[in-house]
Amino acid sequence: TPVGNDPWYPPYNPGDDDKPSGLNTEDHFSYVVGYEDGMVKPQRSITRAEVATIFYRLLEDDVRDDYDTTRNNFSDVTSDSWYNQTVSTLASMGILKGYEDGTFRPNNAVTRAEFVTAVCKCFGSLSTGSAGFSDVSGHWAEGFINQAVAEDWISGFPDGTFRPEQPVS
Repeated sequence: TPVGNDPWYPPYNPGDDDKPSGLNTEDHFSYVVGYEDGMVKPQRSITRAEVATIFYRLLEDDVRDDYDTTRNNFSDVTSDSWYNQTVSTLASMGILKGYEDGTFRPNNAVTRAEFVTAVCKCFGSLSTGSAGFSDVSGHWAEGFINQAVAEDWISGFPDGTFRPEQPVS
């Protein structure tokens, strides 16, 4: 679905067999809740922990029950962190990953590459084609970016770039 009138996020109309496995695509509920002050802050960069929480809320109940965990190997996701369960669960499913130094960096802004990768992992597919962006060749998320473009979920910028390390708001 497009975000407002944002031309970088074209509408996507999935067919019956284009639904991601394990995500609830039938019920419409609040998966973005906002902050304690009642604000959503749509122009602010979304954090990696917040993205984990959104995807966790979108899981089908039985999938969440099967994978639900509070155990993880990240040095910066402790048992008392508000995001522990969501990050731990999505990491156990292989949808989200941490960094080589053993951290998850939950308060970092999620990048366009990281977000697209998580979405593609939910659909369980990866493209080997090329989207033709001048700034993704050799990037660790190149295949996921290509897949998202091939599916018409995202597009790049008018200058021919994707800007994979730019934060998502």
